[in-house]
Amino acid sequence: VRQRLGWPLARPVFFVLRRLEARMGRDRLVHAVAELKQSGHDVFTAIAGCGRERQPLEELRQQLGLQSNIEFMGEISDELLPLAYGACDASIIPTRALECFGIIALEAMATGRPVLVTPVGSLPEVVGAFEPQWVAAGNEATHIAAILRAFLQDRLPVHDPQTIARYVSDRYEFSHAFPQYRRLLRI
Repeated sequence: VRQRLGWPLARPVFFVLRRLEARMGRDRLVHAVAELKQSGHDVFTAIAGCGRERQPLEELRQQLGLQSNIEFMGEISDELLPLAYGACDASIIPTRALECFGIIALEAMATGRPVLVTPVGSLPEVVGAFEPQWVAAGNEATHIAAILRAFLQDRLPVHDPQTIARYVSDRYEFSHAFPQYRRLLRI
């Protein structure tokens, strides 16, 4: 799958799916990847999504010399999305502000992959309920770099992919969630 996506086979790969808008924190992720590179970590980060920030982000990538470390994939098809989630070592959600429910975190976890997030909106609740150590200490570039570094250095808990996927299905599949929703409405 990594070959099909054009991703490296022998380097850690992080995957991000978000609109390229300022509140999504992509600029902070780019700076975090630069910090990792400076400390000797050769990672590859694939960023999928479209938006107004693409050109400024590409310019920042160029300015920081990260052309071989960050790829902007643009819009990704529904067919490739689960493959991308499954082919990465971890997904990262570097949200800066205004995160609602965090469905992308659940999508990534449903593939059995770790999801590293910033403590914004519902992300700590959605991801942290499963693994609190996958939630960064903050949403600045240094916090994002710190959680990525901890992941790369095997300092974060590792969970079996089936356990991660089962956690999502047990709590969020329609057959489980809808009865809970109905009970809530009756209160």
